[in-house]
Amino acid sequence: LDVVDIDGAVDMASTLQLDGAITLGVAGASNGYINSPSGIFVNLDSDNNQTDRFFDIRKDSTDGSGTLLFQVLESGATTINGTVTVDHVAGGVNSTLVIDKDDSGSGKLSFHNAGTQISYVSLDASEDMVYYGASGVDQIFYAHGALALTLASAAASFVGVVTANAGVVVDTITIDAGQIDQSSGD
Repeated sequence: LDVVDIDGAVDMASTLQLDGAITLGVAGASNGYINSPSGIFVNLDSDNNQTDRFFDIRKDSTDGSGTLLFQVLESGATTINGTVTVDHVAGGVNSTLVIDKDDSGSGKLSFHNAGTQISYVSLDASEDMVYYGASGVDQIFYAHGALALTLASAAASFVGVVTANAGVVVDTITIDAGQIDQSSGD
């Protein structure tokens, strides 16, 4: 059989094995749906004999040659091509994007340009936040919709008042509690 055309429901109490494609819906006429009154599981490498299996969602093809939109590797690494929107509309609950790490590892949000890492924000194993920008990449911070701080080439530029309640040291000059001291030099 090349094509099986079923009009209506199929009730199966066993395993359906297909060596080929499943087409759901009719182009331009109806969408395809997969419905379950409970969970749906996708098991990669179910016989546990490989390490390179994956789950892809692609577009613009009827085989695996289309543009990759979403991929989960057997290792758990996930690739999403496009914008990720974290949204929770039920009951006005806030949405959160969580990057979880174990005690000894790190969590990182990495920004790439054409496959090359340009900058990242990470929480390292010692719980320090690290902000990194490649050579020539400025770190720019906004507060209340206005530029507040720019870090560029080992220099910090502040817009507005800088408040330091524990003193300020500029080269050899210390300003603290209304007192100015010079530790060495002219």
